[in-house]
Amino acid sequence: MAITWRNVAGPNTADVLRAAIAASAGIKEGITGIGEAAGSFGEDKTKIETDALIADLMKAETIKERENLLASADPSFLNMERASERAYELGGDERELTKVLAEEARAAEAEQKLFDRDVAYDQTIFERDETYEEKINKREIEEAEELLKAEHKREDYVTMMDQKFETETELYASMQRDSEIETTFQNGLLLIADEFTKNQTLDDLEFTRARSLITQEAQLKKQAAQALAISTAAKEETLALIEKDLQIALKEIEEEEKTKQKKNELEAKQKEIELKAQIKKVEKSGVGLEKTINRATMNGVLSNEDIDFHAADKKAFGKMEELVLGRETVTKAEFDEYVGDEVNWNDNKLGFLTNPNDFSFTFRGVRETFGKKSWANTGNLAGSLDGWGWGGTSDEVVNTLEAAILNKENDKLVHASSYKEMVAEYKKQNVIITKEMHNEAWRAYTARAKDGGIGFGVASVDGFMESLKPAK
Repeated sequence: MAITWRNVAGPNTADVLRAAIAASAGIKEGITGIGEAAGSFGEDKTKIETDALIADLMKAETIKERENLLASADPSFLNMERASERAYELGGDERELTKVLAEEARAAEAEQKLFDRDVAYDQTIFERDETYEEKINKREIEEAEELLKAEHKREDYVTMMDQKFETETELYASMQRDSEIETTFQNGLLLIADEFTKNQTLDDLEFTRARSLITQEAQLKKQAAQALAISTAAKEETLALIEKDLQIALKEIEEEEKTKQKKNELEAKQKEIELKAQIKKVEKSGVGLEKTINRATMNGVLSNEDIDFHAADKKAFGKMEELVLGRETVTKAEFDEYVGDEVNWNDNKLGFLTNPNDFSFTFRGVRETFGKKSWANTGNLAGSLDGWGWGGTSDEVVNTLEAAILNKENDKLVHASSYKEMVAEYKKQNVIITKEMHNEAWRAYTARAKDGGIGFGVASVDGFMESLKPAK
């Protein structure tokens, strides 16, 4: 029988299909793993960059400096919310001092208002119908009081009121004496009138007697006028003495208030100086790696175990020191000075294999790290620098640290001088150059060679100004 498609069985492809499905699932799992690894890398880098920014924020001395650091930071791999919260915490003391000074000012203003209100109230209590002379005397006393009320505290005002009461008592006693004299005089007049009425028919002797009484009346009036003049002069002299005493008291109080204010200002300044001295003391203790670790442990407040610094980390640092000094371009003193001031120790908690602890520094805006880190535990946890994983110490990092040490001082001088030169040059074109504009141009000038900058080269003012010219 002939062989045709009807009597020949086709191939069985079930096993092939199952194998293809299994391979597809494996590919999917592999892609998922790559995505997870990429996400883990992004999270680790964000934490590293954020920790470094927070370390710079802790070095800043004022709220303004921290705000400038936050504003100039590249947020690509930064947790800005965490960095902003830390900056706010670091500015707590400065904000608290401002708040205390404002509260003291408001309290002083409130106390003065209460004092003025009480004085006004006391004046209304003692108002009554008075004679013209009493009103004159009282007005003079009140004018003296007004001089004191404007500056005195409540306790000084109470003293003034006591003086007022004593003065008024003396004045009222004097007026009482005047009243008695006036009463005696009026009574004398009444007696004369009565006597004259009863003796209309008296003889010349009686008439002479009446004239004598009239003469006595004139003398009594004269004596009363003299007594009144003496009393008024005494009152004026008393008021003048009170006013003089009040002026002296006011001056003493003003001097006392100025002394207290000056003392408070000096105490606040002293506290600020002591705080800065404590911070500087922590920052300046030790040399080289010792100074770096002292900064990390707050000068011994924390232990090496607290910051997770171990022998393996010290060994890794020693290897970097050996590599840099081995090039014979940097002295041991220069290396120690840069490390102590610029290199930071980073306790990368929970990093273990993928992101162990490391050292970091920044050169011309680029952050670099070195230490025992590696993807896998291939001797690196024991302090080796020769692991095959990403993140270990490389020739590029050694080159960068060497360049950072060699260019540190020169970069500072050229950066400052180039700003002045740029401002002067563009002023000729009526263009105002800000520090931020200069910093942006400086970052472009000192960028890595692959990005069009001078890389590890030595910066100069002429080179910077040449970089500003448009490419031909």
